[in-house]
Amino acid sequence: MVKKSSKYRIEGEIKGLDNGAVLYSCHFGVWEKMPGILVQLGYKTGIIVNRYADYNRTIFARIGDHILYRMRGKDGVRVFYKNNVREIIEFIRNKGVFCALIDGDTLYAKYQKIEKLAKKSRVPLISFALSREDKTAVLRINCNLERIIAERPYDYWWFYKSRGKD
Repeated sequence: MVKKSSKYRIEGEIKGLDNGAVLYSCHFGVWEKMPGILVQLGYKTGIIVNRYADYNRTIFARIGDHILYRMRGKDGVRVFYKNNVREIIEFIRNKGVFCALIDGDTLYAKYQKIEKLAKKSRVPLISFALSREDKTAVLRINCNLERIIAERPYDYWWFYKSRGKD
């Protein structure tokens, strides 16, 4: 199924998100735009973000966190931190679509945590990738991340690649 608009195109079956889901991806393409697209489609959407002030207690980290929180939540996206587990599960069980990036020191570094969250929430765990092609954002639902990265390696933006790790 492919849905189109002037700004984005969706490839894959999006109806699997109707009763809540956990979507996962990596730092690929224009991942920051994906939650806003889901909100435009009528989905209650949430994301998990890091709170940098937890690691760096300067005023600059707190200001940066505040700015990022406002930017990421501006389209009606609900922003969660990692210590909001109960709220996240409740959000998902109430037909929320929760999005997370799983890469870290490896491509699937945080996959097991997200898989556990989907099981506790009793919803499907679905991969996604968002990239820009010919001035259109293409959102792929239930895709093979490794294959997409192999096909478009310059769209993958994560640091462990440069350290020679898997």
